[in-house]
Amino acid sequence: MKFCFVLFIFLNCQEIWALQTDAVEQNNMGVEQLEAEDPFTAYKHFLEALSKEPFHPAIRLNLGLSFQQSEEFTKAYKESMTAYRYTQDPELKYISLFNAGNAAASAKEIDKALSAYQLALDLKPDSEEVKKNIELLWQSGGGQGEGGQNQKGPQDQQQDQNQGQGEPQKQKPQPKKFDSKQLTKNDVRKILEELKDQEQKIRAKEYEKGAKEAPKEKDW
Repeated sequence: MKFCFVLFIFLNCQEIWALQTDAVEQNNMGVEQLEAEDPFTAYKHFLEALSKEPFHPAIRLNLGLSFQQSEEFTKAYKESMTAYRYTQDPELKYISLFNAGNAAASAKEIDKALSAYQLALDLKPDSEEVKKNIELLWQSGGGQGEGGQNQKGPQDQQQDQNQGQGEPQKQKPQPKKFDSKQLTKNDVRKILEELKDQEQKIRAKEYEKGAKEAPKEKDW
């Protein structure tokens, strides 16, 4: 599953200038390591910055980016949401939610991803970045029926061949395609609702399957 990850770096973020000098230096060194694709070293710099300013949202968000880069998506989601809670700045709130949605989607936590994207759209209804990621989420998992799979066994394939000799084959339904640049707010709402509905159905099926496979207790 591919998503258009946008790494928001805060070298010129207004909130940075309210930090202690040591925290600024550590944060900026961490940013340089992110750009060099060294998330572990970046992580150490951000932790050092947080030891000076533990509640600063921009540093929390950058720490989340270091986890994102090292593919620790659950931690990336957690830090992004922490940044969202700590900041009062609407732009930083939007960025935090956007990155949280990306991290949750990468971790295949669809419910969390959709919730974060929805909150981000509440702040910026015309955001092309969020719409694009919702579109990609839809194309990769939604719009293809429950589970998004169309696999057939040998018997099904033979049946299709037999049917093809006597009558024209019906065209398979194709996944819906959306152009994120043309999506309206109502379109996005419908996609989010359908994705959530599909996710709930998949989870319900998994629960039923687990219940059926659970070993029965013996009657003594």
